Amino acid sequence: MKNLNQTEALRFVHLQPMMTIKKPYIDLYCPVLRFGKKKSGEFKFPIVFKNRKQADKLYDELEKLKGKTIDEVRAAADVLYEKFKKYHYK
Repeated sequence: MKNLNQTEALRFVHLQPMMTIKKPYIDLYCPVLRFGKKKSGEFKFPIVFKNRKQADKLYDELEKLKGKTIDEVRAAADVLYEKFKKYHYK
């Protein structure tokens, strides 16, 4: 994650639609987390989903982390990454 103030909490989570130039007809989703009020505190989760169902499951898990500190989110994100990396669009 970017170098952020350690006291900033997770304020916002959303699924950002993405597309690939090679296959523009495929809908892809990337979870985005924002810490603090500035857009500079934005972090894209390192998994891109082709399956909206799996993306929604991760989104629900990330929503539970709102209000947690960056260190708490980082620890939980490592576990979530291991759980969901098999759904990463390659």
